[in-house]
Amino acid sequence: MTGGANRPGRPCGPGACRGTRPRGPPNVDTEHITAELAGGVLTVRVPKARKAEPHRIEITG
Repeated sequence: MTGGANRPGRPCGPGACRGTRPRGPPNVDTEHITAELAGGVLTVRVPKARKAEPHRIEITG
């Protein structure tokens, strides 16, 4: 076998994967996603977002 793998029947090139980005769950903190490659192991951390906490708004008048 030579070189890399080729999967026939699948488009490749610029724009071929348009609109196919995987979507994560809605409760993800996207600002703090991290990825690390160490010793050939890729570790991706996707933290949960904090739940919205109820708060009181004081009205004076």
